[in-house]
Amino acid sequence: AFSNQVGRFDPADGSMRVVALPATPSKSMPAGPMPYGIDVNPVDGSVWYSKLASDRIGRIDPVTLEIREYDSPVRGPRRHRFDASGQLWVAGFADGVIARIEVGSWTAEVYPLPVLAPGEITAPYALAINPRNQEVWVNDTMMDVAWRFRPAEERFIAYPLPLRGTYTRDFSFTPEGWA
Repeated sequence: AFSNQVGRFDPADGSMRVVALPATPSKSMPAGPMPYGIDVNPVDGSVWYSKLASDRIGRIDPVTLEIREYDSPVRGPRRHRFDASGQLWVAGFADGVIARIEVGSWTAEVYPLPVLAPGEITAPYALAINPRNQEVWVNDTMMDVAWRFRPAEERFIAYPLPLRGTYTRDFSFTPEGWA
């Protein structure tokens, strides 16, 4: 994260290629822009990363390693994931939102996380896409809630966690589709 680099490891021959990312200014961290999330677009194999402290999202071409960065539609983009159609879903940690980005046109639909009581602050840390139904699962680190977002209905479902201060970090899914 603090090196401002992405590495590509080739397991076939053991080689490692390190790609230096653009030196975008940090908006909140003295150490630098802090690349944080990373995922591969299932449509074209491009590698996408987020820069948490710079509010930037970047694309690395899988063949040429050419880099292009974009302004993030959310503040504090952390971990993100692609759905099966190649749309990028991003957790906006500083905004309390998630966004669905059409990467070809760089247009976004932003969805605020619900609050359960006045004055609550949401902080989506990460999200994951259920491979079976393409629903978006979101870790909310401030409210001890896991959210399931149903894109077709644009609806959130809350799952209160049984412990306080859980600060969940990610989701994975069983073969049966359980988060």
